[in-house]
Amino acid sequence: MDRDLSKSYLRKRTLRRWITGFSILLVFAGMWLVIPSFMEPVVELDGYQVAPVTRGDVVTSVSTGGKVEPVYHEVITTPVHAKVLKVNHHPGDTVDTTSSLIALDLDALKRKYRKVRQEVALKENSVKRKKEELRERRLGLESDLRADSLTTARLRAHYEKEKELLGIGGTSLQSVEQAKIDYQLSKLEQQKLEKEYASFKRMIRLDMSSLKLQMAMKRQELEEMQQLLKQADIRPSMNGVVTRIAVTPGQTVTSGQEVARVSNLDVFRIRGALPDKMVDKVYTGQQAMVLVDDTALYGHVSSLTPGVEHGDINYSVKLEHSSYPGLKAQKKVEIRLVQQNLCDTLRIPHTAYYQGEGRTELFVLENGELLRKKVVLGSCSYHHVVVKGGLEAGQKVVLSSAIYDKYPDHQRLKYKN
Repeated sequence: MDRDLSKSYLRKRTLRRWITGFSILLVFAGMWLVIPSFMEPVVELDGYQVAPVTRGDVVTSVSTGGKVEPVYHEVITTPVHAKVLKVNHHPGDTVDTTSSLIALDLDALKRKYRKVRQEVALKENSVKRKKEELRERRLGLESDLRADSLTTARLRAHYEKEKELLGIGGTSLQSVEQAKIDYQLSKLEQQKLEKEYASFKRMIRLDMSSLKLQMAMKRQELEEMQQLLKQADIRPSMNGVVTRIAVTPGQTVTSGQEVARVSNLDVFRIRGALPDKMVDKVYTGQQAMVLVDDTALYGHVSSLTPGVEHGDINYSVKLEHSSYPGLKAQKKVEIRLVQQNLCDTLRIPHTAYYQGEGRTELFVLENGELLRKKVVLGSCSYHHVVVKGGLEAGQKVVLSSAIYDKYPDHQRLKYKN
């Protein structure tokens, strides 16, 4: 016959069950805490760059891409419509001001030049002949004027004498009146010649001015032809390297068409661009640093393109050492435009981990482990990145991007030195 269990026995059995369950929970909790610690990877810090968070000055900048280009380059055009006979130099050739880059067919231009030169010679002969004709006419008028003056003076004297004779009865009134008429007619003829001579002198001045103007125009046309022939001998105006030949033998070129480019590869500048939304980040005179391979070159923004092209603001950087050997035409470089100078701010070294301003995660050495922490980074200089939050001075941070690529999801890592 069954009998009821005692209350003390039931209490003991319940207590044992609670103790057993709690012990199992403790075991699982210990395993949950201990096993992951054994499973955490162990990294050797010797293979990674580690640096402390420090306080100091940071010169912040905006980084953009740029391209090296010669400061001095010449676009050579043809001044005439002609056929290309020969290309004497090709891209990469070193040339000077005596080098003929391209030979053009200038026979038609030379024939026109000879014609204009003959016209100038004919015009010079015409001017000489006209001058001689005017001189002879002037001499004739002057001679006639002198003769008429003498005749007028003689007739005046005769008239005065006739008046005196009339007073003493030595002549008649009719003779006096005739002498008076002869004198007055001669005087009128003299005045006519004087006016004609004055008009002739004015005509001479006008004719000579016209002849001089015609000669000047012909001489100018001849000089322009000479200059055109000189320019048609395609030569650079400076020493340099041919960077482009835009024509081929047999091709016909028109006046003003580009045929070649020559650049001086001794002095360079940097051409950069910024999105138009960052127009406030660049200005004329702004300090800039250009990274060429592993070398930093310093300079300033020398010019800005007034308009916006393809959504970019174009600008040029003039370098302090524009003849640096590492500068090559069309070489791509990094430009850093200096924005501000921050004093006594938290900073860490600038390496490949930096992907721009904003939130990111970095491994921090703490309590013998590498703990992934959220940090806020600001702008940067060539050497440092501004820390806006998440780190304190003295903390050590892993800066090598390789560790973040290798352990993208780990929140903590063990390490050994």
